[in-house]
Amino acid sequence: MAEARRYREVNNLVGDEQQQQHRRIAAAIRAGDAEAAEDAMCEHMKTSEGYVRMIEESLLEVGEGSLREVLTRHARTVQSRPTANH
Repeated sequence: MAEARRYREVNNLVGDEQQQQHRRIAAAIRAGDAEAAEDAMCEHMKTSEGYVRMIEESLLEVGEGSLREVLTRHARTVQSRPTANH
């Protein structure tokens, strides 16, 4: 999800919608309303799933491969970078 969030930020796809969803989830939890929290979380996960699918489709369109392949390549690149302590 961190990579999906980063992709959305880089491509100006982060909107207030998800922040509002987070607020609804937190408010329901604070109020002790399990049903409202569950409903808000389900809505949020459907929205997140839509973003992941959109990212996947755009990566496939430009020939980058699947999101899993892109994230695997990225992880390998990050792991192979020398750290400041080494």
